[in-house]
Amino acid sequence: HRNSLPGSHVPLDKERGTLRLCFSELEEFDLVALQGASLREDLLRRDLRINALALDRQGRLFDPSGGLEDLRLGILRGLSEENFHQDPLRVLRCLRFAAQLKFRIDEETWHWACQASSGLRDVSGERIAVELEKFFATTEAPQLEYFRELAPARELFGASVVDDRLLFEAVAAGLLTGERSLELGLALWLGDRLDFTLSVDELVARLRVSNRVERFLVGWVRGLACLRETPVLTLRSIFVLSKHAGPAFEMLARAAQLEAFPVVLDTESRKNLLLEACREGRMNWAPLPWKGQDFMKLTGRKPGPWLGQLLDKVEVAWASGELTSLDSALEFL
Repeated sequence: HRNSLPGSHVPLDKERGTLRLCFSELEEFDLVALQGASLREDLLRRDLRINALALDRQGRLFDPSGGLEDLRLGILRGLSEENFHQDPLRVLRCLRFAAQLKFRIDEETWHWACQASSGLRDVSGERIAVELEKFFATTEAPQLEYFRELAPARELFGASVVDDRLLFEAVAAGLLTGERSLELGLALWLGDRLDFTLSVDELVARLRVSNRVERFLVGWVRGLACLRETPVLTLRSIFVLSKHAGPAFEMLARAAQLEAFPVVLDTESRKNLLLEACREGRMNWAPLPWKGQDFMKLTGRKPGPWLGQLLDKVEVAWASGELTSLDSALEFL
């Protein structure tokens, strides 16, 4: 009975009888009803041999497929091709475990995974997003090679051509870390294909990502568009870029240092100027010292659309050092 179990309870799959027990942010356990007529049958339905291990109440190991040996060897081997086809999400799970554990994938198992990958188009977006986030958070170059060979963008989004060099370079540079691994990974992976061959709206609808992820991806697309229209980087143009990119600004600034970045910046010194414009995710520009009321008093005008447009222009000029006082702001206008 659920009421007799410790921790907080989160139902995961009522049909399969799956319940998650959460004891803390770092400690949780999933309870799953037995699948099949016996424990052996249940374990042999799993995705990988390393996930087909069980302990009895006395702590004795039950290992019907040789999963313990795979753990010792650092290899991922599937239990059967049919198991991958039954739940194609296991293809991404295989990639994720390879990334998390730094294991290699058995050749036959990888063949099964690739054969089953076409079924990813029928897997719910929420489940796919969870696996992609875990993969992006822990992957390194060897595991990215599997990702490149699998080419999941084709099955997930219908995107036949994706230039993933930026993702590889960012991983090598250690940029793909932290809590924002899903949005960073998607942006770096899809790069300038977002809004060219795949709109952010389509991506959001497919993966059902959070508003936070959506805002980041929208900022990434707007930031790239802004950079393309900026022939020379100055403090003024960088500030405008930060307004367009929003939460994606810091990542754009860091990714712009990479060779595979889709927008070519004019000089190395300009790249450094862009990088220096953000520290720990916070802009270095002082806030505008004047408010709308100040300009209304000075101009004698009533509130209206003009005021917002005026403040935007003044803010850009202030951030770029063109204005130092309210009088200079009036002269500027």
